[in-house]
Amino acid sequence: MDDAKLEAASAIALAVTLFLIFTVRPLARRFGLVDKPNERKRHRGSVPLIGGLCFFLGTVVGLAYAGYVDRTIATLMIPSGLIVMVGVLDDLFDLSVRLRLAVQAAAAVMVIAASGLYLDHAGRLFGDAPFALGALGIPLSVIAVIGLINAFNMLDGIDGLAASIAMVAIAAIFLYSGGSAGAMTGVLLLLQVLFAALVPYLCVNLGWPDGRKVFMGDAGSTLIGFLLAWSLIFMSHSSVDRLAPVDALWVVAVPVMDTLGVMYRRARRGVSVFKPDRQHLHHLLQDAGLTPRMALAVIVAMAVTLVAVGYVLRAVPDLLNLTLFLAVLASYVLLFQTALERARLLVRGRHGLQAGEPTLAAASGNEPAPPAREPSTPPLRALCVAGSSPETLQLAPIVRELEQDGRFDARFCVAAPDPGEQERVLGLFGIRPDARIELPPSAAHGAIDAETMNGMKRLLGEFRPDVVLVPGDSPATLAASLAAFSQRIPIARIESALPDEARGARADAVSRRLSSLLATVNIAPSECRGRRLLDTGIPAERIVLAPNAASASLRAAVRRIDADPELRAALAQTFSHLREGHPLLLVSCCGRLIETFTPLYRSLARIAAQRPDLDIVCALDDPDHLRADALRRDFSNVHLIAPRDYLAFACLLERASVILAASTEVAQDVAPLGKPVLLLQRDDAGVAVDAANVMPVRAERDGIAASVLTLLSDPVAYERMCLPEPAGEDACRRVVETLASLRPAADPTPAESWAGLPVAPIVQGVSGSS
Repeated sequence: MDDAKLEAASAIALAVTLFLIFTVRPLARRFGLVDKPNERKRHRGSVPLIGGLCFFLGTVVGLAYAGYVDRTIATLMIPSGLIVMVGVLDDLFDLSVRLRLAVQAAAAVMVIAASGLYLDHAGRLFGDAPFALGALGIPLSVIAVIGLINAFNMLDGIDGLAASIAMVAIAAIFLYSGGSAGAMTGVLLLLQVLFAALVPYLCVNLGWPDGRKVFMGDAGSTLIGFLLAWSLIFMSHSSVDRLAPVDALWVVAVPVMDTLGVMYRRARRGVSVFKPDRQHLHHLLQDAGLTPRMALAVIVAMAVTLVAVGYVLRAVPDLLNLTLFLAVLASYVLLFQTALERARLLVRGRHGLQAGEPTLAAASGNEPAPPAREPSTPPLRALCVAGSSPETLQLAPIVRELEQDGRFDARFCVAAPDPGEQERVLGLFGIRPDARIELPPSAAHGAIDAETMNGMKRLLGEFRPDVVLVPGDSPATLAASLAAFSQRIPIARIESALPDEARGARADAVSRRLSSLLATVNIAPSECRGRRLLDTGIPAERIVLAPNAASASLRAAVRRIDADPELRAALAQTFSHLREGHPLLLVSCCGRLIETFTPLYRSLARIAAQRPDLDIVCALDDPDHLRADALRRDFSNVHLIAPRDYLAFACLLERASVILAASTEVAQDVAPLGKPVLLLQRDDAGVAVDAANVMPVRAERDGIAASVLTLLSDPVAYERMCLPEPAGEDACRRVVETLASLRPAADPTPAESWAGLPVAPIVQGVSGSS
């Protein structure tokens, strides 16, 4: 084929893909082919999942124009269409893992049956002759194809990543083969046209030209893995012999290393290797403080470097080349996460932090470099007020973010009947409260006395903050809001993630209503909570969406455990009675509930009897009461603990396969980890939780036991309830940026300090509610 026609075919593939992206994008919303943001997806708005379909059709049109379809291309196109179709259906209806794997295996078998291609040798490992695999090469080929398909599917976690790595791999194949598509038609022609079709998708995926992105979806990521896998098999086949099998490993080194590294880290923690989490390479880099674009640049640079290393090593014997690749692979799998964590701690230490400080923040990995502040700009004084332990856990990572941001001078106040309890929680983050206000017990029911108000006014007078951050349900929220409003200080209020029905008595509801009206901005954890604020009369411009930041605390605790060998060993000793590799059911409730809640006790007894391989841990306020003690005595796989230590409880949450929560508050606190949570409800009109991985269960013996046993025995049902990517770190940053937007004008007069802020609707709302 002449180069002019090849270039024209590539240009047509590019143009068709670009045309389809802008043509099909409006239709995607009509058919529901969109990716919606939720607890684990951090993009803004509903993004069309049409990229894979568009560049597949662009590739087909480009090949059709070229007019050359040999046996290899013909055998690849029909199974590729099947892969794309199933990918689109998966994007629409969330197909089961078993069905997707079955289709991928069937597509691989179709190619082998039609073309006779498979991994027929492992390279010249022991001399000049290739090491033949014989019939073993057929199942190895199917496994390799399925593995690379899912490696690219899992790699597609940030904008531009999967497409960029695919383009690097295609360029590497051309480099290694030493030819051009014009000189050698077939697979190279297919790859060049695919490369051209990926260019417009990559641009739009990164926000060009108008910022309206599209995602490739499962249809695109699985198609890329499928075509690259078979291209490498074809190029390394003994009848072609343009690549050695070990060359293929260097070409796709990044997705292979990432997938094996994730599986190793999951297995090391004693969880299923198929359980979603935030252990992929792009997650680790972002958790270490890199932005998504920086992480993309680093990973692409890694891929190019590994391709270059592989190209240089083509001059050495295949056995030595393979040995060096395995050494690089083992180094990444075993050492990369630890090395990255130590590098981050070293950088933090050089900026004045104690690298060995035993805090969650020292291992959280979620603190990007603070934005620069002009020397002439004074820091924004932010006062954060927290009450109960859940609110403290929610605010603590935000406070750490504020402390690391040069634009802020942050102070933290604990206002609760027992401030000591909250201070113990803060100690895990290396935070010491700057002020303490001990509230009377009546404050827990929404009552505010004169002493509390005076204490808040004195605190504001001493610190003179520019903005006050309060949680939505703290007993001190209304007092802090009234005191700040009376002094014309902007108020940022974090709306509770709990449903209204689970948040206390009518007096508390009145306090929440009033504090939301007083707030300059209400920060809602979900679209549902945002809509409810709108329904209560809060203007849309005073509502900001930010996921529940408590998930950052939970994941920070887990990362600290992973990064600290001594702590990990101590916790392993604490929970030495739990069996490695066995599933774990974590029951989080209070002792009173089991004693009066007979169905729960009977359900646990039935589960323990039917699943002796299952460890059941009950976190109770009083693990020594009679009913719980009888349960522990009758079943050796039932263990009772008192959840005094947040790190120990986080360790159990990480190991748990299923969490059984006896209250809405507990379910909402643990939902950000993305694990299946069963919420016990006493009647059909129970309180729902706005999280996809929380399922209400009737408080009946058979209902509780059946739900737990089904989740543990059905991988498809289990996976559907998993949310692998909560967004707590992003929530912290969004809250910080919201506070920064409330900066008053330089040296304002009292009347000017609220200039530009929509004060009138608040005043009118308060007047209208009185």
